[in-house]
Amino acid sequence: MTFKPLPLALASLALGLFAGVLIANAANAGNAVVTKSDVQDIVREYIADHGDELAMSIQQFGTRAQRDQMKTIIDKETPSVGPDNAPVTIIEFSDYECPFCSRVQGSLSELRDVYGDKVRWVFKNLPLSFHENAKPAAYAALAAHNQGKFWEFHKALWSQQANLSDATYVAIAKQLGLDIDRFNKDRASDAIKTRVETDLKQAEEMGARGTPHFVINGEALSGALPTAEFRRVIDAHLKAAK
Repeated sequence: MTFKPLPLALASLALGLFAGVLIANAANAGNAVVTKSDVQDIVREYIADHGDELAMSIQQFGTRAQRDQMKTIIDKETPSVGPDNAPVTIIEFSDYECPFCSRVQGSLSELRDVYGDKVRWVFKNLPLSFHENAKPAAYAALAAHNQGKFWEFHKALWSQQANLSDATYVAIAKQLGLDIDRFNKDRASDAIKTRVETDLKQAEEMGARGTPHFVINGEALSGALPTAEFRRVIDAHLKAAK
């Protein structure tokens, strides 16, 4: 398993608690004065003997924290497909202008066919600042979501990535039979713009710095990874859920 480094604050907290326990144990063992050097020696010895276990414990703590956070950022306005109680939930943080995000869509489509109702797929917007079309595309997709056509619009956007523009968004909306007046009003609304900004904030909180970024039951993966890598992680979480 590949471990993603923990945020500095979390790692510092874990090591601080660990050191505190060692100091207490040393004091209880009869050492009247425990020096910094004593603690450093104890920590070095423990890490040498139990480094893999310690890394695993810290990683598992971080995964549980991310899994708990996943529950708080998925609400009724969040585009998702699959059962709410699926054993595996995958959040995708993506940018409609990102070529790597487009590249991974084929793998994601294949995975949906393979896993069916075993996986719940959740989409969050992470429009990067240097992609001028990313936010307008996100607004358009969420406007389609208001009319129950998010995933159809979402798929069409990837096929039109080279032509992202107002004309493209309206053309897709017409193809999907959307109410165009409502679509245009919604994609320009403060409510939808706020939803995108909320997605951006949540992406930062979840440790997503680039796109595409995925969180699978609390485990983070980044990049346009091959299908086999996703399957490895999904299968591990399905096994753990049994």
